[in-house]
Amino acid sequence: MQFTPHDLVWIDTLDALHLTEVMPEWVKQTYRHNLPVVIRRDQNREGLIAAGIRGTLRSQRQACWIETKHIIKRVRPQDLIHEQYWQRYNWQHLPVVHSLMQLAKLNWPLPWGVTGSCGYSLATGSIAMRAQSDLDLQVLAPTRPHADDFKLILKATKNLPVRVDIQLETPAGGVALNDWLQHSEQVLVKSNTGPYLSSNPWSAAQPEVL
Repeated sequence: MQFTPHDLVWIDTLDALHLTEVMPEWVKQTYRHNLPVVIRRDQNREGLIAAGIRGTLRSQRQACWIETKHIIKRVRPQDLIHEQYWQRYNWQHLPVVHSLMQLAKLNWPLPWGVTGSCGYSLATGSIAMRAQSDLDLQVLAPTRPHADDFKLILKATKNLPVRVDIQLETPAGGVALNDWLQHSEQVLVKSNTGPYLSSNPWSAAQPEVL
């Protein structure tokens, strides 16, 4: 099974978690194995994949690695859109959910999904969003898209009550859509080995990280 950053995965035991430091007290108190961890960008290890644990506070984030053999469920950002997870809850009054529902009515040029606090909330049924939460979105872009394909999408985001952050998931890593559209020469790529500047995130060649 291939995993992409921002995938949410569930494990069958806490023993599947591997940390490089002493486990923080908040993790011991709040994390349960019936909650997902979030796949993150980092260099994976043999039999392990990089992930992160979310706490109840924004400051509570813990990097970890998990044993892939203990993964029992995965929900991808695009699954939350395809299956319209927002219909499971009475959250339409929240600006971030309302905005997501509006964008879901549009024709997107590529597969896309919702990440961040909104995605986590929809996947778990536990509200991690706030009234002022941004809407974080991911667009899967294995090949270079056409800039014009996003004109209607970006126009729609300007009329929403929340800030919308759209990331392109390229072969090299994550690239901010606005950054790519506005800076044609070089863009910042968030890769598994660290951030770097690239003129073509769809190229196999990757320069040294910053």
